Amino acid sequence: MSEQAQSKAKPSVEEIFHQLRCGRGHEFVDSSNIDELLQMADSSNDTVLAEELREFKSDNC
Repeated sequence: MSEQAQSKAKPSVEEIFHQLRCGRGHEFVDSSNIDELLQMADSSNDTVLAEELREFKSDNC
């Protein structure tokens, strides 16, 4: 895969989670990763992010 194609590839769930914790990456949250992201937020006691993900899930999934 070329470098340009890699830069446009969807990040891993772990990368998305890190971005979310920094206030970025919301565009990568979807029905295929919401449950895993929510579990990661709960496991790390990030209550604000967990609540945002629950709201997203109820609105979009």
